[in-house]
Amino acid sequence: MAAEHWALLRMLIVTIVLGVALIRVFCPRGQIFLAAMIGLSFPLGMGVIGLTCQFLGWVDVELHLNNIMIALGVVLALLLIGCLARRKSECQSSSYDHQKFPDKSESFSSWSGWQKLIFVVLGLYVIYEFYFIVGVAFVLPIGVYDALVITALKSKVFFYDAAIHALKFLPLPSYPLMVPFEMFWVALNLGRWDDTLVNVIFPLTYLSFTIFQYFFMRARFGMLWALACCALTVSSALYNYHAAITYQDFTLMVFNVAAQMLMVMCYRRRDIVLLPLASLCAGMGVFVKLEGTVYLIINAVMCLYLLKSMPWFSLIKRVRAFFIFLGPGIAIYIFHALFVASQGFAQAEGRYVFKSNLHLMERLGTLISNYAHSFFLCNNWTMIWAILIVGLFASGRQLFKDFEARFYGLIITLTIGMFLAVDILTSNYISHYSVLARVVLHFYPIVPIFIVLIHAQLLVGKRK
Repeated sequence: MAAEHWALLRMLIVTIVLGVALIRVFCPRGQIFLAAMIGLSFPLGMGVIGLTCQFLGWVDVELHLNNIMIALGVVLALLLIGCLARRKSECQSSSYDHQKFPDKSESFSSWSGWQKLIFVVLGLYVIYEFYFIVGVAFVLPIGVYDALVITALKSKVFFYDAAIHALKFLPLPSYPLMVPFEMFWVALNLGRWDDTLVNVIFPLTYLSFTIFQYFFMRARFGMLWALACCALTVSSALYNYHAAITYQDFTLMVFNVAAQMLMVMCYRRRDIVLLPLASLCAGMGVFVKLEGTVYLIINAVMCLYLLKSMPWFSLIKRVRAFFIFLGPGIAIYIFHALFVASQGFAQAEGRYVFKSNLHLMERLGTLISNYAHSFFLCNNWTMIWAILIVGLFASGRQLFKDFEARFYGLIITLTIGMFLAVDILTSNYISHYSVLARVVLHFYPIVPIFIVLIHAQLLVGKRK
């Protein structure tokens, strides 16, 4: 047992070190680097490991621990060179030396008794939900069909074969391989396959994202509102369920929403220095699921909107920043597309067949009904969508003078509109209750963030 603990600790250290080095290449030092390091180092480190494993398997290197460690050592050396280059550029540019993420300073000791009590209760609730996630992940073995077929089976075959040659015989071989390689990485460090311990990556990803969301919200709204946002996020039954099973949707959600939060941070700082890190998160989403490419397009639109809202930069600088944003996502997409083509797999398995038949518009009423039921009448999201709607009506147009309110509203509108269009115009049936819930999960944390923004502003307005 002690040997397994050390193996898991080694896995965690290597993953976090890679993630921290990657973040440091893209992120300036200061408070925001600390927030990103704590919250994103684990998921981004896993992304680096997954891409490295896929490349090694592609070039027929045996996927043994020693080979992978050597390759990761080379990757880390390259990242450290990038860190040194970043540090040198910061030393030469005084604008980076003292830039800090604007933080709402407050003291816990100055709070009233009620504020302290609410903070403690919310904190205990978030800890309880995390305890539940850990319990489910470590007690129950992998048992959900998609998790078995799409993720765990591939990972287990890679582990025992020490190669990816058998991928062409497995279900859905063209799917991105980040999550299977995450589980493979855990098993490789353990030295054996364990149906429960390989799930350790999901509670860790859950914890990482919760920490990052807390830092993000605390910077503008303070500690109490930040913890309230985290508590509201983890109140969703589906959110917690997907954080404990071997589906890929939760990991995709982390990268997608982290990219959007980092773009908001750019606006708060009135700087685009964090845009490359946002683009890296959006790009990693492409390596998680096929839908990651759709979210890359949505995030590209959001990046355009962000840059349009930053007129203090020249047009040339904003155009250059946009193409920098597209770089990582397009690079990862090309990498995976070349891999799929070299193996002779059919990209996307023909799922998205465009139908020009206008009779599909007849489905619109049924689709809207299904969407409304999924948002408001099922138990996946508690009352969160109703709270959002009530808050929007209570705020009125005044709310959308705030850039963040417009940004979050546009994200929700674009995402729902994109998948509604796919539902109408293609052979896909996203409005099926189980599929639609997973699609909503991909951007779900934006909704609690939006709710906190609305109600914090309403509270401030009443005080005035």
